[in-house]
Amino acid sequence: MRRSNDSARRLMRRGLAALLVLLAPAWMAGAHAAAGESAPERLVLRIDAREWQRADGRTRVRLEATVLEVRASATGVRKGERLRIEYLRGGADALADSEALERRTRHGWQDTGGAAPVPPEQGAVVLARLRAAGDDGGAGRYGLAVGARSLERIDWSETPVAGRYARAHSVRYLAAEGTWAQADVHDTLRLTQAGEGRWQFEFKLIAPNFHQCAMDGIAERRDHFLEHREMIEEIGQECVLRLRYTARTVMLEDVGRHCRNWYCGMRGHIDGVRLEREGPGGGSR
Repeated sequence: MRRSNDSARRLMRRGLAALLVLLAPAWMAGAHAAAGESAPERLVLRIDAREWQRADGRTRVRLEATVLEVRASATGVRKGERLRIEYLRGGADALADSEALERRTRHGWQDTGGAAPVPPEQGAVVLARLRAAGDDGGAGRYGLAVGARSLERIDWSETPVAGRYARAHSVRYLAAEGTWAQADVHDTLRLTQAGEGRWQFEFKLIAPNFHQCAMDGIAERRDHFLEHREMIEEIGQECVLRLRYTARTVMLEDVGRHCRNWYCGMRGHIDGVRLEREGPGGGSR
């Protein structure tokens, strides 16, 4: 009888522990909400104005920005809204060093550590992680969310950019007498508009041993990416290809890796390949 009671108690304790594990995330979210905290926003912003003040060894930065895209929002921020953002910087006043600021922005500005970043120049587009910081006369106030890389400079584009894209890289191939050698190759993508919200794409990707992926079709515009869907009856799988674009690049996303099963050789792959636009405004040559 005692053994049965002990077993019952052990089962009860395990069940209670499992229930606490399940309830912990919800309890913690409730605790944050009760403390007046909100989950970080993930927004694409255009910096419209900026200013900073030096006091007591710290720099207070104020930015005014327009929301270009909402990727995750817990407080109802909408596309087109104007935001005021402010945060404190500590340590040396790097903002007064225009040469350092120029050097950081020229190579794609971003916060690379735990310290609050140098503000990007006016007109820059950034991916921001923000947290609501109270209310000021009816206007929302926002500060940088805690954590590294709170702002990241991005080459954002409202619409895809037609043109030719390329990626230079090297592949291994089996040469004479069974030895492996290296060769320089180029992946290519051509993107042209084919009507309202529709884009014609065609790409060829080179993989090790010169295996290839070759695919073309029509992709329709979704929320800041293009998407192509087709059911491939021969293999019983749906190929879903997404083309995620910026002003200068296109990254291919093979959802479920089903497209490669039909359009690639044995060593080829599509997912994660990023190509850069050639010509004016692009970096490839």
